[in-house]
Amino acid sequence: MKNKYILSLFLAGFIIVIISALIKINHVLFMDINIGNALLMFGMLLQVVSGILAIWKMLSNKKPDNFWNS
Repeated sequence: MKNKYILSLFLAGFIIVIISALIKINHVLFMDINIGNALLMFGMLLQVVSGILAIWKMLSNKKPDNFWNS
């Protein structure tokens, strides 16, 4: 997996976390269900998965000098 995909996965998770935090603060209901909790967990899960992938990529990289170029 390329680094740009890992970074975009992390940024997508970050954006989802920000939006879900705003939903929770404003108590927005979607069909009488507070979806802020589910979105918050999904966004954090994306961030954790992308973090694990980035760590795995760093540890398995044979040439540490060009990590950001791969």
